Amino acid sequence: MVEGYTDVISLYQAGVENVVASSGTSLTEGQIRLIKRFTENVTILYDGDAAGLKASFRGIDMILKEEMNVRVVLFPQGEDPDSFAKSHTSEELKTFIADNTQDFIRFKTSVLIKEVGNDPIKKAELIKDIVGSIAIIPDQIKRSVYTKECSSLLEISEQALINETNKILRKNFSSHSNQPISEIETDYIAENQEKKENVVDDLKHWERETIRLLITFGEEIITVEAIDENEETVSQEISVAFYIISNINTDNIKFENETYQKIADLFAEKINNVELTSHQDFTNHSDSDISQLAINIFTSQYELSPNWEKHKIFTVTEEKQLKKAIYNTMFAFKKSKLKRLIIENQGKIKVETNEEILNQLIQEQINLKKIDQQLAAKLGRVS
Repeated sequence: MVEGYTDVISLYQAGVENVVASSGTSLTEGQIRLIKRFTENVTILYDGDAAGLKASFRGIDMILKEEMNVRVVLFPQGEDPDSFAKSHTSEELKTFIADNTQDFIRFKTSVLIKEVGNDPIKKAELIKDIVGSIAIIPDQIKRSVYTKECSSLLEISEQALINETNKILRKNFSSHSNQPISEIETDYIAENQEKKENVVDDLKHWERETIRLLITFGEEIITVEAIDENEETVSQEISVAFYIISNINTDNIKFENETYQKIADLFAEKINNVELTSHQDFTNHSDSDISQLAINIFTSQYELSPNWEKHKIFTVTEEKQLKKAIYNTMFAFKKSKLKRLIIENQGKIKVETNEEILNQLIQEQINLKKIDQQLAAKLGRVS
C-alpha cells in the first residue's frame, strides 16, 4: 500500500504488481475491508517524512482492528516508492522491501523513540501508545506475541504490558456497552453494592410472583403457539404449570429461595407423573414452610364483588389476563436473574488480570447484555 498513484505506476512497472494507493485521502474502514477480500497481509510503504509517519499510526490501527497483518517499509530520507523504483532495478527494489520490512511495533518505536531520549515520562507515553495498538488486535494469540516483542524491545515487564492491555480492553468494552468500567474504588464498591441490593430485591419479587402464579393458577389451561415436527406454528393447549416449569427447566433456572425451589420441584414431579395438583397439595403439605407459604398466598387473594359487573362496572381481572400475566412474569423473572449475573460478571471483569479469562468474561458479558435487551424488548421497556 502506497500513498499516490505515481507510486503505484512505478512499482507496477518495476514488477511489484499487488499494489494499491489511498491517493492522498484518509484510509477508511471500507477501503481496508475491500483489501481484505483479496489478502490479509498488508505492507505499507512510507517515505521518510516524520509528519507523514505519525499520521500513519491511525491507518495502522484500523488495519489491525480488521484482524489483518500489517508490516511497514521505510524508504531512505528523501526517497519515496516512486523515486526509489525509478532509480533502482526491479531486483534491488524487491530486495530492499524484503530486507527492510518490519512489524508495526518496531516501526512505531523507531518513529517515536527519537523524541523520548532519556525522559522516563515520554518513554511511558510511548509504551502506552504501542500497547493501545496491541489492544486493538482482536486475536488473543497475536496480542500475546506482540506483547512479548514489545516487552523485549522496550525492556519492560511483560506482565505490566498485559495489565495495561487488559485495562484498555475493559475501557473499550465499557464504551461499547455504555456502562462505565473503572478501577476498583470505594465509590464503586458502594455504588455496586447498592445495585446488587436493588437487583436482589427485584429477583425476590419475581421469584415470589412466579410461585404465586404456579400455586394459584397451575392447573388453568392456556393456549400457546408451538412448533410441530414439520416446523410449522400450531396452537397448543397446556397448563400454566407445564408452561412455567418447562420454561424454567429449559433455561436451567433455579430459585434462590429454597422453599420456592421445593414447590417448583413438586410441580415438576407431578407433571412427569401426569398427575394433577390442587391447592390442598400445598396448604396441607407436610413441609411447614410450603404449607405456610401457600396459606399466605391464598389469604392475600381477594375476590371482586359480583355487584361490580351487575352495575356495569367492568374490571379486568388477573384470570382474564392470565396468559399476559404469565408471559410478563416469566420474562421479568428471567430478566432479574440475568441482571444478577451481569453485575456478578461485571465484578469479575474489574479484577481479572489473566488475559484469556478476561476475554471470556467480556464475551460472556456481551452475550448476557444481548439477551437482556431481547427480554426488555419482549417486556416493552428499555433495558
